[in-house]
Amino acid sequence: MNGKVYYKNRLEKILKLMSDLSMDSVFISEPGTVQYLTGLPLTYLGVSVPTLVTAEGKVLVFSLKMGTGESIDEIVFGEVLDGPADPSGLETFVMENIQSLGVKELGVDYGKISFGLAKRLSDSLGSIKDVSFELDKLRSKKDAMEIRNIAKAIGITEIAHARAKEIISEGVTERQIATCAVTEMLKNSADWFAFSPLVASGKRSAYPHGSPTHKALRKGELVFVDLGARVEGYWSDITRTYTVGDAGNKELELYVVINEASEAAMKAIKPGVKGKDVDAAARQVISQRGYSQYFTHGVGHGIGINSGYPMLDPSSDHLLEKDQTVTIEPGIYIPGYGGIRIEEDVLVTEDGCLQLSTFPRTLR
Repeated sequence: MNGKVYYKNRLEKILKLMSDLSMDSVFISEPGTVQYLTGLPLTYLGVSVPTLVTAEGKVLVFSLKMGTGESIDEIVFGEVLDGPADPSGLETFVMENIQSLGVKELGVDYGKISFGLAKRLSDSLGSIKDVSFELDKLRSKKDAMEIRNIAKAIGITEIAHARAKEIISEGVTERQIATCAVTEMLKNSADWFAFSPLVASGKRSAYPHGSPTHKALRKGELVFVDLGARVEGYWSDITRTYTVGDAGNKELELYVVINEASEAAMKAIKPGVKGKDVDAAARQVISQRGYSQYFTHGVGHGIGINSGYPMLDPSSDHLLEKDQTVTIEPGIYIPGYGGIRIEEDVLVTEDGCLQLSTFPRTLR
């Protein structure tokens, strides 16, 4: 299928959403949604170009003058409007265009919109409606091109995990592991990393989001490594936990629990199931083994151009749908001792899920 067809199909979904909500335009500022609709590869820098979708199917990208040439070269779908040279004039440029189009009912994706622009839009139009949730939900169902990009990102991340695992030994630092992994991802054609690598060892591995430090690894310690590559803007997100040297009985016990929790969560996945029910399946396994107080986050979240909907946590009523991509990442984090997490990337299928990540789950 021609690449532009995918973007046209995405526009049709947004137009249907606008019709369902009785809107004549949607203003998008969240970088991931801009990329989803236009193909502009800006999200890894957290940069966005405001974009307006009209009821007639126009996709108008408001670019600062210094970025117009790049936007025109890189956009896949939409029309680039050459804006002011001074960034401080961009909001006025946006307002003038929206007013000239006679917009009456405007939906706004509040991802990156400033308070000032939101107020100007509201004052001008009388009211605006937040459609961030609806757009996140719409984006959560992946088309074939998105699934291919996520699969490529997973393959690159697994190569990086293999290299990280190779160098784990006494005396190596957490930061050396992270640097090695990032280098491997970039060497293997990642656009960039999806997020800053998380590497934590020993007692620090009890921090679920432990950033790498200059701490050197010691024999017998646990080391968790959480990596993600980005391909054409799309994420992977894979965690493995290793030991420095042979694993002891405690480490082996915890690893069995986390493996069982991961499998239970994946077995619970299918269209129509709530996020909290997938979380509960993993949490039940961990609780039955006496570690419930040490599982301190949800079991997963959606992934794509960024992470988010659907959330798989104890309070989530988000319903799973076919073609969503989510993580499954149960963990046990014991203060003063350390932690173990396994994270897989999976695709929701018609009657269950397909595990996309395949890197071996072994402590050594």
